[in-house]
Amino acid sequence: MDVLDKFFIKYSYKFPKGYPDLKDKQDILLLESILKNEFGIVLEEEQNIPDYYNVLTDEQKEVLINNPDYKKDITFSSGGKYTPKELNKNDNYTVSDLEQILKDFEEPVYLTYAKTAIKLRTPFGIRIMGFDPSNIKLNNDNFHRIKVLDQFIKDNPDKIKIKSKLPAGLGYEAAQVDNLSNAVNDVLENFPKQKDIELWIDMEPQGVKVDGAIKRKDVGKADIALTNNGKEVYWISYKEGAYKDEDGAVKSNIPFQQYGSLKTLYSTEFDKEMAGFGNYFKGLVKDFLDAIKESKQSLVFRDIETVDYENKEIISKNGTKTDYSTIITWAEDATGLKSKELKSSINKGVIDIVFIESGESYYNAFVEDNNKNSLLLAGKAVYGVDFDFNNKDYSSENCNVLLQSDGTVELNIITGEDEESIEGLNIEMEGGTGNVIYHPDLPTRPDEPLYGYTPALNLRHTKSQVFIYKSGDGNVTAIIGGRFLIYPVGGISSKATEINLWYL
Repeated sequence: MDVLDKFFIKYSYKFPKGYPDLKDKQDILLLESILKNEFGIVLEEEQNIPDYYNVLTDEQKEVLINNPDYKKDITFSSGGKYTPKELNKNDNYTVSDLEQILKDFEEPVYLTYAKTAIKLRTPFGIRIMGFDPSNIKLNNDNFHRIKVLDQFIKDNPDKIKIKSKLPAGLGYEAAQVDNLSNAVNDVLENFPKQKDIELWIDMEPQGVKVDGAIKRKDVGKADIALTNNGKEVYWISYKEGAYKDEDGAVKSNIPFQQYGSLKTLYSTEFDKEMAGFGNYFKGLVKDFLDAIKESKQSLVFRDIETVDYENKEIISKNGTKTDYSTIITWAEDATGLKSKELKSSINKGVIDIVFIESGESYYNAFVEDNNKNSLLLAGKAVYGVDFDFNNKDYSSENCNVLLQSDGTVELNIITGEDEESIEGLNIEMEGGTGNVIYHPDLPTRPDEPLYGYTPALNLRHTKSQVFIYKSGDGNVTAIIGGRFLIYPVGGISSKATEINLWYL
């Protein structure tokens, strides 16, 4: 390996292409800086005229190029747009102040230029300092500012991007979604003078204005709420897992865990206009679990009167005793078998007990386009129990969106045409490995791109679980060792048994 190979291996990460593009002025400046600072090699000076010189007249360019001496302690006016974290002032910056400001950011800052303004900006577009380049004469203040700026860029070639105009959306931070609320707050803290910033997702306005965010815990379907003046105004249900691979192809399965347990929804009393839905839902659960109960060849015990935990026996109404420790090896550890729910049900009368063994999994994709109640159940699974197709009163139980990501999203600041005002905060999902579904969208057909998100009933072995319901034969039935969920159909194991209900 020769010396050049070693050089490029060590410094390739500093260049966007992995090597210095000699047609790119920014790469040339960076290469010169590395050679000078790391190896003491100073290349022969060439007239690499910066792009921002394009706003100057030919005479002004000549003055700057032919007069190397300049006043190094010249100051720059900020206009009060940005308040540095590490300085005790927010105006009249020296070049030392600018060097300190660079340390505030992990990402490069921007230098933008126009005929009436050259500005140094934060990575999210807020002006750090600026001046009018139209008045440049030998040894006047703007002459010195240009010369200081030239040297400042040469000294920091990998920390400053030169752009004639900023794009509408500026990449600010790649945020861990688990900490998205903190990341949003960090971004918005940079705009203390500007409140009520409009929320966008994938560059589409969401119709709400925000000034903060909170991470919700264990209350409602929403995991993240965006706020305005301390009030929650936008709710996100977050699921972890990559929807697409790194090449942008949609994954064959949906990797997040579940939409939720059915216990809370099953115990909810539905009345008035929701009574029809309640009857549909309770009937669907009964038919699904009854079909599993009837299909099993073993570990179904009927008319059980008591469970003798000391002798490890299940005792039926007619006196038949079954030593469960010999046929259900995990039963001793199954807290569902010893749960208060089971004991309470037995105290009220005889019950049936169904054990779900390791490896067992059953599902039913219940959603049908022509069945309004099935669509309503799917919507409640995805967006929260208050979901209805016409309910636009969003809340923690009627979320605005389901957002899925493998952990990272891009937050962008959207600037106005003047490149000074902030028009919005954009959560960027498009082009990454994540995905977003908007209320009240529900993919229901196998030929739809998002069909993997379709909710399905799923019962699978989890030894600590118990689910109790009233079966079609009138008996109370306890499902032991089975966790009853609503799961995305695209995430259910290919080994799971499909339960077909004839009326669906």
